Amino acid sequence: RASTGLHEFCPVVFDEFHFCLANVAVHTALLDFRFRVRPTMPIASNRGKKRTSVPVKLQQNAPVTLVDYLNTGGAMDKATLIERVDRMHGAYMAGLLAARQRLATMLSKVTTKCLTDSQREAFGAAIEIGSATTPGDGTAAANNFDFDPSSRTSSAKVKPVPKMSLRLKGQATPQAIVQLFVSEINGMSFQVMTLWHKLMNLLPFVCREVTTLLRATWERRVVDRWGESIFRETCPTNDLALPSDKAIWDTHASVADTLRASPHYQVLEPIAVEDLSLIPKTDVHPILFEQRYSALDQAVRTPKAGLPKPGMDFESAIPSAPKAYRGVHLFVLAHGFQGNSFDMRLMKNNIAL
Repeated sequence: RASTGLHEFCPVVFDEFHFCLANVAVHTALLDFRFRVRPTMPIASNRGKKRTSVPVKLQQNAPVTLVDYLNTGGAMDKATLIERVDRMHGAYMAGLLAARQRLATMLSKVTTKCLTDSQREAFGAAIEIGSATTPGDGTAAANNFDFDPSSRTSSAKVKPVPKMSLRLKGQATPQAIVQLFVSEINGMSFQVMTLWHKLMNLLPFVCREVTTLLRATWERRVVDRWGESIFRETCPTNDLALPSDKAIWDTHASVADTLRASPHYQVLEPIAVEDLSLIPKTDVHPILFEQRYSALDQAVRTPKAGLPKPGMDFESAIPSAPKAYRGVHLFVLAHGFQGNSFDMRLMKNNIAL
């Protein structure tokens, strides 16, 4: 989904020889549409002989120019040609306009949350966004749309671009169509490029702040994504040494198989930028069972009167969010059969970072 525009945080962990962590921010945007004619390619010849160039073999009847592409399928009447051009033009312009709006939102978010008043004054025109000018009527597209650059589900509301056929002034020849088509695509691409370079020039000054901003969204997405694979259960303290369910492993296996086969679990939205080696296939994805032990009323399996509830108010908070407590956490790691200290060290390093 990089063509729709991404502004994502992704931690990269190196743990083979020396453990280290690199926080990476990935930014992508649709900048332009290009029609590339296949060039002639040089063919390597024997030493001492002159290199020659021959045209690349094209598929039979394949278009080699934009005019040929517009006429794909044979000659067509004027009305059909204009309808096809308007449809293509509208799709390409809408993509570029949406890309510009996404960049405008991200740039506005960075300048608002990552810069001080004095910094904004110092940058001045270098961070001004302005309005998108659509071809034809010269009006500006609204920038007050509802779009979160960190979300891939939200969609920008793009103002429809006037049909290109209204600006042909009766000159509906393939050459005139192509000239106007390319000119307007280049004009909108220039506006996208302008915002892209403003964002790229600003990021080196606020890299730490932008990374923190994107990290919060990434942490929430990871918590929600992996939370689908975690079952939490509060158990009585009597079950600590020996569970009351004598076949607890069979119960857990049945619950895990049912979850993996459910339609909801099959279509979970993946994270935009991730290490695919860390995400197993759905049919073998680990299902975690988190068991908390507390002094419960055995009849109703609820905390006894006067005892604190096993859950905490900040349980759903992301790791980077401020916590309402002070102190340190204690993790006790114990490896099982055929485990070793290197496994524990890997887990300890991940927790430490």
